[in-house]
Amino acid sequence: MLQKISLYEPYKGIDIEGHTDGYSCDEYGNLYLISILGPDSAVKGLSSGIVSGKDIEIESGDTWLTLSAMRGEKYRILGARLESGLLHQVVAMDGIFKMETIGRKLIYAGRDTDIRNRIFNEIRNGYGTPILPDWKNWLLRRIQNESLIEIMEGNVQVARLNLNEKQLDSIICSGISERAIKF
Repeated sequence: MLQKISLYEPYKGIDIEGHTDGYSCDEYGNLYLISILGPDSAVKGLSSGIVSGKDIEIESGDTWLTLSAMRGEKYRILGARLESGLLHQVVAMDGIFKMETIGRKLIYAGRDTDIRNRIFNEIRNGYGTPILPDWKNWLLRRIQNESLIEIMEGNVQVARLNLNEKQLDSIICSGISERAIKF
């Protein structure tokens, strides 16, 4: 479903509208990812506004949701022209594409993939600590209880993982010693 997106600054004469089919943000209105569709000038104006820190608004039912780029973060703009001639761009926080700092990662799962499976697979494949598939539910519950994972809001699934190797080792060791998990 397409939702209207706008950038409006009347004192500068800016009034740009386009559409989005997907976005992800946190509870503070920080934008992690947004897909923008429309005429060239509108899409480029919205993308430029986002990366330069301007507030955008997304129509959400009878209300508007105000979002902006997170200060100090870098964003990438990826684009393609559709057969209809419209421009489609994705503005995404750079952390979605790479791990910026040790133990900090953004995980993108889209709409159709189970975010919990994606998170678990990222942990199993991204760390040296051995993890058994049977531990999935326990491990995800544990890292969520310890605020090491945050699932973002929006109509696409993105999660922020703040877990380093030492924390993961400690969690697994305590699970084994508490007999919450076993080999």
